Amino acid sequence: MKGKFMIRVYALVIHSDFILVCDENYDGVLMTKFPGGGVEYGEGIKDALYREINEELQAKITEASHFYTTDFFQASAFHPNTQLISVYYLVTLKNISALPAEVSMLPNYPENKHQSNFRWVPLHQLLPDGFTFPIDKHVVHLLKIRFNQ
Repeated sequence: MKGKFMIRVYALVIHSDFILVCDENYDGVLMTKFPGGGVEYGEGIKDALYREINEELQAKITEASHFYTTDFFQASAFHPNTQLISVYYLVTLKNISALPAEVSMLPNYPENKHQSNFRWVPLHQLLPDGFTFPIDKHVVHLLKIRFNQ
């Protein structure tokens, strides 16, 4: 039986030794992840990154460099028979100090469905177990290696 593929794209926003994290309520499922989302049909991956960050943060990306693409099998948590491929970019945002985010190690899940809250986590305190999904957990390991944390 053939399965489907789903592509998602995420921003790794690092500023002053902090990284931006997203706490989300998706149909009552509470999750912690990096900012970003799904690539729509007919859309390029980088185009999706710019769109997602504009939608979620009302922010403009000034620079984006590829960091990681999933290199192991991961089934989608929400779509049966669908393989998930996630692409992560290190990004720089315009007017980063104006982002609606506070510094916190604790998740701040929104009460309303389909909403997100953002927070800054000190890079040296970033832990894989602070994230919901396996690929994000793997990316945290890679970030710790890259930034000697």
